[in-house]
Amino acid sequence: MTEAASELPPGQVHGKRWVLYAALGVPKVDLERWTLRVDGLVERPLEFSYQDLTNSQLTRYSRSFHCLPEGGLVFGNPEPIEIQKLQPGSFVIGGDGRKHRIREVIKKRYYGGLVGVKASYLPPTLMTPDHPVLAVSAHPGYGRSRSKRRQRTFRKGVRRSWVRADKLELGDYVFFPKYAHVSNAKTVTWKDSPFEINQDLASVIGWYVAGGSAASSDGRCISFTLRSGQTEQAQKPRLLLEKLFGAKTSVYTNRRATVLNVVTTSSRVKQIVEMFKSWCGEDALSKKIPQFVIDSDPRILRAFLESYFEGGGYSPAAIRTAGRYEDFADLTTSSRTLAYQLILALSKLEVPAEVVNHPGSVRNGYSVRVRGAKARQVFSAMPIFDKVNKFHYWETGDGFYYPIRRIWREGYRGEVFDFVAPGFTMLSPFVTRDCVTKWSIDNPEWEGVSLPSLVGPAGVSQDAKWVMFHCLDGYTAPIPVEDALDADSIVALRINGKPLSTEQGFPARPFMPKLYGWKSAKWLNRIEFIRDYRDGYWEMYGYHERGNVWEEERFKGHSGKHSRRTSIGTAD
Repeated sequence: MTEAASELPPGQVHGKRWVLYAALGVPKVDLERWTLRVDGLVERPLEFSYQDLTNSQLTRYSRSFHCLPEGGLVFGNPEPIEIQKLQPGSFVIGGDGRKHRIREVIKKRYYGGLVGVKASYLPPTLMTPDHPVLAVSAHPGYGRSRSKRRQRTFRKGVRRSWVRADKLELGDYVFFPKYAHVSNAKTVTWKDSPFEINQDLASVIGWYVAGGSAASSDGRCISFTLRSGQTEQAQKPRLLLEKLFGAKTSVYTNRRATVLNVVTTSSRVKQIVEMFKSWCGEDALSKKIPQFVIDSDPRILRAFLESYFEGGGYSPAAIRTAGRYEDFADLTTSSRTLAYQLILALSKLEVPAEVVNHPGSVRNGYSVRVRGAKARQVFSAMPIFDKVNKFHYWETGDGFYYPIRRIWREGYRGEVFDFVAPGFTMLSPFVTRDCVTKWSIDNPEWEGVSLPSLVGPAGVSQDAKWVMFHCLDGYTAPIPVEDALDADSIVALRINGKPLSTEQGFPARPFMPKLYGWKSAKWLNRIEFIRDYRDGYWEMYGYHERGNVWEEERFKGHSGKHSRRTSIGTAD
């Protein structure tokens, strides 16, 4: 299958010429007398001339279905989630560093190549070749000096742009925003028990995420594991546990005196165990930062990270590599969720974090590293060195630009996914764009008037459940009101910079990217809002009432099976 064909929804094919569906014949259009009426269940019927429409603000659409394969991670909730597990109503993090709610998740079969991209600091990712990535093209620079190339790349006035994944080059920069969401919540409730969201609660959660676990099979105590030399640090979680939960604690060491265990017992310990597991994950592989912590005020989030670093972080003495000194704070975890969350949490504190394969003995582990002066902004316990290395990123007020270090290609046969969120971007793991909602075959540029803005002044009644499109040739097509008023629905007037031809539906036709072509009725002259469903022309012959492309709604009563139908003539 060709790359172009792979962009199509299920059951569709590409053609070199426009297919002309003219079930009732091609009408003659008298533009002097033609008008577009909006009536039915509206407060104020409207009527537009062709001149009225062309004088309106026009919207352009020209995008294909760009997507991630199964297993592709996006930042959401805010924690990483595989894209196929997203549901309507789920939250994902956008290019503005804030959470956004998605409306719909779609999928399609795909047979072809994927592009892999690995940028400095960030985990690798795979995507279809046409997936748009927010990027800055690298300046060729001077010799082998990365710092000079970086300075030349981000000279005053540099602009980022959307680049297809298969057009990216080594050294180009991708964008990761600083997480900007701050919740207004002051308390969090567990089984009717409220807890104030403050630095003390965040600190004890940091200790638990770093090394806490249920120390017995029946959950009668909690254990916090520290290194043997951390006797002083062990007093911090002990005091917090007693202050917040009234828990009594004891400190034990193992036979070789290499580990300290802070063990907690109290009458409420079983409830506390359940609470920590609910907030922070069942075990080491599922550890995570509670949402109310990562969404909290930066001071509270910093308290969590300080405790996490003291309980499970690592800061070596200055390491000499390649003729230079470097210092870093290392946060090691076996939880992929936690590794991704740490990237996001640190970005909220304006600190770039690097994900690397764990260099030690832990299998499938992750090390999240923060280097140099940036590390000392968060982790006050980290030693201070005079010499640090220079790091290859560019910071702006809203985020970080990381250079691409590796690009590869691999074959793929399976399902790919994207979601509906008009005009929205996502972190996967750097900023890319969801493009489902403005899908079109062969990327023609549609241009027209936003349908919601066009009919808005009419005052559509809440009783209106359907829209019936009427055409000059007598053709009719019903669609649900929510599809007609979708942000991506337009009354199309032009295509590829030119007015619609007669064969393409001149002077106007509705265009709903999610619906099959028979709903985008040609030669439109009336938009009627109605309460009850009525068959249109093709619906009388068993075609689907809605006709959603991605759900393969071709016929009434079932979906998913494609039957060929014969077109009536063709037009260039």
